[in-house]
Amino acid sequence: MFTDPNSTEDLKIILASENSVLSQSPDFLLAQPVTFYTTSSKISGITLDVRKKLMFVAEDDGCIYQVSLDMSEKTERREVICQKNGLNFKPLLLSVDWLNDHLYILGEMSSSAHHKSWMISRCNFEGKKLIVAIGGLNGQPLHIEVDPYNGYLFWVIPDDAVDSGLYRLDLGDISNGIKHETKPFPMIKGKNLGAFIVDHSRFRLMVPMQNENTIMTVSLNGKDKEDIRKNTQSPLLHSVKSLAMANSVFIWTNGKEILTEEYHLFHHSYYHNSYPDASNTSLVAVCVNSSSSQPIPVPVNPPHSCQALL
Repeated sequence: MFTDPNSTEDLKIILASENSVLSQSPDFLLAQPVTFYTTSSKISGITLDVRKKLMFVAEDDGCIYQVSLDMSEKTERREVICQKNGLNFKPLLLSVDWLNDHLYILGEMSSSAHHKSWMISRCNFEGKKLIVAIGGLNGQPLHIEVDPYNGYLFWVIPDDAVDSGLYRLDLGDISNGIKHETKPFPMIKGKNLGAFIVDHSRFRLMVPMQNENTIMTVSLNGKDKEDIRKNTQSPLLHSVKSLAMANSVFIWTNGKEILTEEYHLFHHSYYHNSYPDASNTSLVAVCVNSSSSQPIPVPVNPPHSCQALL
């Protein structure tokens, strides 16, 4: 998730509000955003496949749409999956598996009872081969993220919900439509966590601890934790709805503002800045349109004695 500041890649921040998606450079003070997607429905979640230049958008009409990230050409959105076509849940949040062309969907289960529950499903980019990854969640996740680099699915449930905390599911435990009891691993229980990001190649998660107003890195087994923002002056991490990282600094939103940090080398400290949302609607998500955020694994050692079995 760390971006090389010396890279020649034209890094862009993708910011979603309730009715539009914008693209701009990381300099929020000087850069002018470009709106490239608008809708009359309300957006509940977005995710990107950077190399394929695709964005997936979940809206409150119960549909997920696919749209091109290539702003040099005008393309129409394409319906991937929709509740009105018999889907038994309403899509809310999205995460993309860029290695296997899978879309992970947090959905609210359709039920006539007062009790609500949520599930995370998986389908391909065409909306086909839909299977349940994990069901029967009693608390609504604030954020989900698939990590195909290491083979896990993560989600965080906020502190005011049942079973709050950070959870991990091995992608190998997801059946091909065969029902079986799969228990997710609780990495952190409670703690009032915010939306996180995965540093795939360093095998860590970066998780806002909102009560402590800081960010911890957490190992994939949940045992090793380190506070990486102890040296922040007047931190603004008490409400993190969506989190991203560009050029080794965090960008996030609390739903009302865009927040960024600056690192001052002389004082060895981070300083936080806030920018009001110009769209006058709630902010939904912030993402980084950078290939470094979706790494491709390579063998540690070169292969030897390759053979083909026919």
